Amino acid sequence: MNERRATRDGVATPDIAGLRQVDEAARLFGERRGVRPRTVRLYACWAALLFVAYLVMPSLGLVVYGPVIISTVAAAIAGIVRNRPRRRLPWILLTGAYLAFAAGSLVAYATIGTFPSAADVVFLALYVPLMIAGLATLSRSGAAMLDRASTLDAVILTIGSGFLAWTFLIRPFLTRPDLPALTKLVSIAYPITDVLVLVLLARLGLGVARTISGSLLIVSGVSMLAADTLYGLMRLNSGFTLGGPTDLGWLLFYLAGGLAVLHPSMARLTEPQVLSRTQVSLRRGVLTLACLLAPAALLIQALRGPVHDGVVIAAVSAVLILLGLTRISIVATSLRQTLARERELRQACEALLLCTDTAAVTTVLQRAVGRLLADGTRHRTELLLGDLGPFPAPMTMAPDGVAGFDLTLRCPLGVGDSRIGDLLVGGDETSLAELQQSLPVLAGQAATMIDRIRLNREINRQETQNYLKNELMARAYLDQLTGLGSRLRFTDDTALLSAGDGLLGAVFVLNIDDFRAINDTMGHEVGDGLLVALGRRLTELVGDRGRVSRLGADEFGVVVPDAGDVEAVDRLAEQMIAVPGDGFTLGDTRISTRLRLGVATTLEAGSASELVGQADVALDNARTPAGRGGGATTRSCTPRSSTRCSCAPSWPRHWPRGRSGCTTSRSWS
Repeated sequence: MNERRATRDGVATPDIAGLRQVDEAARLFGERRGVRPRTVRLYACWAALLFVAYLVMPSLGLVVYGPVIISTVAAAIAGIVRNRPRRRLPWILLTGAYLAFAAGSLVAYATIGTFPSAADVVFLALYVPLMIAGLATLSRSGAAMLDRASTLDAVILTIGSGFLAWTFLIRPFLTRPDLPALTKLVSIAYPITDVLVLVLLARLGLGVARTISGSLLIVSGVSMLAADTLYGLMRLNSGFTLGGPTDLGWLLFYLAGGLAVLHPSMARLTEPQVLSRTQVSLRRGVLTLACLLAPAALLIQALRGPVHDGVVIAAVSAVLILLGLTRISIVATSLRQTLARERELRQACEALLLCTDTAAVTTVLQRAVGRLLADGTRHRTELLLGDLGPFPAPMTMAPDGVAGFDLTLRCPLGVGDSRIGDLLVGGDETSLAELQQSLPVLAGQAATMIDRIRLNREINRQETQNYLKNELMARAYLDQLTGLGSRLRFTDDTALLSAGDGLLGAVFVLNIDDFRAINDTMGHEVGDGLLVALGRRLTELVGDRGRVSRLGADEFGVVVPDAGDVEAVDRLAEQMIAVPGDGFTLGDTRISTRLRLGVATTLEAGSASELVGQADVALDNARTPAGRGGGATTRSCTPRSSTRCSCAPSWPRHWPRGRSGCTTSRSWS
């Protein structure tokens, strides 16, 4: 039975099967709407062909650049329309940046040899703002965490990259006396904007999903930065000429960018992602490298000669140290928060151990998630139970899930290799990012407890079934009035007797003579008391030699598995006939009664039905002769061919032997 429990309003939601069908249909529909892999491969081949053509014949110039620009813009538009990302604005801004760069390139071809020119206005006034805005919104759309630590990391990386730009590009331009002020200003504008683009690319690579589209976008940006750096170095030295490696970098910027927008994985870049340990390790490595740039530059300048950038190196080092100390304080605060979260998780795990049903588990999860988040944080927790496929499965952050929230953090619950459900938390991106490390621990403990609850339920169900089965069997084998065995018990005992191991077994059937008259004249209460008293005396007589059962009304049955011999059977039968003795005292009433009895043995009977049948025949033939208080005896025989025969009314004191075709039974009254 699939279950879905909400932590607030408790409204029932569709079952798991229905949800999975809807999700699967939506996924298939989205795949049909996305750009087909064949189209992506065709564009990749076309881009490679153009790149090789320009590499072999740089003189083609606009003959190659024209198709490149048109292909890039067409691929970007097709990718945005067909792939349908959750947020289109970043991709629209990036497409505008490619268009602006294309326009600036065309103007640059028309004004070759002039710097600064109208092309620089297009680059700096259109391309740079669009590219920075596009990368910034894209990195924020898929960022795993937005906090002070991430901001400081970006600042540290910016300072380190800016120091490199200052050392190799900005300071050389500023110290050249032959350049006009406007030329210097435009020249240093490119490395500054490139530093900003590099920071955004680094944040994009560290903070969003690892996809083919993201990798291609980083390749596109890095190609642009490499080409701009070479362009600046060439202008500082020998001057810029067309057809060099810078053109290849700009060409790769176009082609890789168009392929990045066209690839279907571009839609994942605008989806919130879960921060992985690999991403954290990469971020630490990049920050370490950025912090070591200034000391490395100081060492290199000191080894080569006089230090030219001592003031800048000192300032950069001081700022990086201060930022590092601030980063350490943030880490310390994060550690204190981690300890608090661990305390909350420990208390939640202890509370889960006391849960006896899934409703209690849901309540504990709701309380724990609320305590893990900051006070006043709007959120909602849902527990989704059912067979959701194999385990392990990754934790995801996506728009679909909890109703009323833009994002849902979905953490799978698994036991062994089975995914038994999901823990869903709806909220904003910042609050969900705080739960990324705590929620799996909580979900794992909840999955264990849910599995234990299910196991306990199954054990209790089986124990209840066994108890009911035993209870029903006990009641079926028990006569409610006398406490003796029932007819079913008598039948089973007779069946075991007929399948015995060669011992002489006996079946006795007896009833009370004129019991109906006792019931009619003295009442049923007296009749019931008589039955109970008779059953008690018969049980005392038989003892552990056999079992006494009440077959119904005033009829009793006795099964003796090992009667010994024929004479012992005779003696026991006579003792049973004598059980009433002087009668029974029931309250103020004294009742005298007589019994009739029929007996059959396994000496000749071949089955349980034959034993009971012969005993019944003997009981029916039993009569009370006139003038005899103890009763006379008769013997009845039932041949194996089921043809009845009546024998002499008197019988010898020993069992007849050697008679073929006739099973012997005896009756007393």
